[in-house]
Amino acid sequence: MIVFEDGIEAIINQMPEMGGFAINFHWGDQDELNRYIALKGQPYPIVWLVSGNETHDDRNEEVTRDCRFIIAVREIQTDKLNDYRLKNSFTNWLNPLTERLIEGLKKSKLTDIPERNYKIEKHPNYSDSGKNKTIDLWDAITIDCKVTMINNCQNTIKWQTN
Repeated sequence: MIVFEDGIEAIINQMPEMGGFAINFHWGDQDELNRYIALKGQPYPIVWLVSGNETHDDRNEEVTRDCRFIIAVREIQTDKLNDYRLKNSFTNWLNPLTERLIEGLKKSKLTDIPERNYKIEKHPNYSDSGKNKTIDLWDAITIDCKVTMINNCQNTIKWQTN
């Protein structure tokens, strides 16, 4: 059986550090997210895979899933406007990390984005319904896409340099 979360984690674990920080990955629902943040302290930057349904195809040994990834950094300055956030959180962290995640999903021997499209939404002062429902203050990007994972060995990804 293909374990989708393990495959995504294998890709993210290969990502180069950003600004001296390793990229953290975890997955689950809102309660798991809040527990994860409480236990890990400040696990940023983070790529969070929201829980979702999978379609398993035994004939082709593959799994397809409509994914929602949340890429987040901590931003405690809630008084800052979006132009500040765009120049700092998004330009320095979130946009490059989004590009890396998509690059990894495309270059991995495990995964593919079969429809070759994805939706990206920027979230300054992110919360998941309600004022800062997460227990930390974030700037974030959400990526919605369909990902297919096959039963294959993970390759070493050659990342583009920026």
